[in-house]
Amino acid sequence: MKLIEVSCYNCNSDDYAYFDSENGYNLVKCKKCGLLYVNPRPTLESISQALPTGVHNGEKPINFTGRYDEKKINKYLRVLKEFYPDWTSELSGKKWLDIGCGYGELLETLKIYSNDTVKAKGSEPNVAKAQFDRTKNLDVSFLNMETLTDKFDVISLLNVYSHIPDPVKYLDGLKKNLNPNGEIFLQTGHSAHIPAKHYFKPYQMPDHLSFANREIVENIFRKLGFEIVHTNIYRNEFFPFKFNFYRFCKEVVKVILRRRKNFRGLIPKYPRQDMFIRSRLLN
Repeated sequence: MKLIEVSCYNCNSDDYAYFDSENGYNLVKCKKCGLLYVNPRPTLESISQALPTGVHNGEKPINFTGRYDEKKINKYLRVLKEFYPDWTSELSGKKWLDIGCGYGELLETLKIYSNDTVKAKGSEPNVAKAQFDRTKNLDVSFLNMETLTDKFDVISLLNVYSHIPDPVKYLDGLKKNLNPNGEIFLQTGHSAHIPAKHYFKPYQMPDHLSFANREIVENIFRKLGFEIVHTNIYRNEFFPFKFNFYRFCKEVVKVILRRRKNFRGLIPKYPRQDMFIRSRLLN
């Protein structure tokens, strides 16, 4: 498979240092802004071809289609209550587009939280995921955002940012699809500052193409003309809570069975990595 050299999409610098490797790919760290990104990476054509199936090629082909996760609904309910506490004024009657909606967990959550008053639809390139969503009567298809002219009050991207080859260009392009005072609600990792030895792995390259953090993403939004309404960083869901003895024991067994060299996944130095940002376009 053909790979291409790329610059840092955040600051356009070509000055980087080696960070880590996985599945035949190198992860590098921009010396100027600290962004982590895959370099060299697959071509845009290769990335596009992988989206409908979820299969990405490396030393070993890996399928990232995943499965429906009902536990996400309770998680998203907690997050929406924090970020949109007055749903009657902030969400009722609003048009919401969830890009990369996966198995539709956020769309289901919006129905529950807003008493089905949010006009929500999803865009999903993975064929299996989109078909599953439609069996649950969710309004899901694959939308080409470059040509889409529809406008929305909120566009969400949950765990999508790290898959986008150039998030700055992509987020800038979404502005045409926002109504006045429209918002982007984004979830991604807060992790670019974490040393390689403390990083939660696998990186899942080349499905994931970059890893940012709060400073990088908030600055990108501001440069694009957004204001930050609210940001919160939660504990990574892959790390067991120390007070949950049963779950902690399960994770210990996993570590032993997988013959990991250490227990960093059980007692992480950087547990808070799950970042949500609510931003509003300034007009």
